Amino acid sequence: MRLRLLLIMLGALVVAATFTFPLWGTSGGNAPLTAAQDGFPGVAADLQTLFRILPPEQQAAYRAVAAQDPVKGAAMVTAALSARVPVPEDDQEMPELNAPVIVSVGRFERLDPIRWAQGDVTIYEQTDALPVVRLENFSTARGPDLRVFLSRSPQPQSPAEMRLEGAEIDLGTLQGDYGAQNFLLPQAVDLRLYGSVVLYSPSLDMIYSYAPLFVRS
Repeated sequence: MRLRLLLIMLGALVVAATFTFPLWGTSGGNAPLTAAQDGFPGVAADLQTLFRILPPEQQAAYRAVAAQDPVKGAAMVTAALSARVPVPEDDQEMPELNAPVIVSVGRFERLDPIRWAQGDVTIYEQTDALPVVRLENFSTARGPDLRVFLSRSPQPQSPAEMRLEGAEIDLGTLQGDYGAQNFLLPQAVDLRLYGSVVLYSPSLDMIYSYAPLFVRS
């Protein structure tokens, strides 16, 4: 009788162990991390918490980039979560212009949850001086080495479109992630042939935003 009772108890333990086996790996300190917990591969530990509190659509967009190119995805996340840099106050002032005439105006657009900018663009021609591109009320998603370009394409969806006719003009490095800023065109060109001002990351070969330009009559 006692042996029979012992066998019944051992059988019950075996059955319980069989049905609870799938749960063993999810308890204790060796529990596998879920997608919501595991942060972002290649990003420094001090930025992982910041990544986890991003809106779900932003997390999904970064993961989609990383699925195609893990290095590029990690670079985007690292830049986006780093401290934002303002334009120095002295550099935000409107420059002195000689008889300025507004050639064209535009406004930056959001491309997706992780690539965006906002603010206004005004391009001035002036007498006996090179044109000036001014950004006002400006803010952008932080990206690696963002630069400002003039493109003949009004709405470039790719770097190739930005380089339409090989006539793009590099105006220089973005001076800050937010705040007004000025760019002097490095050459005399027919500005009426240009369709947009573009924020572009050469290291990622990626457009972050563009502002379609409308010519002032």
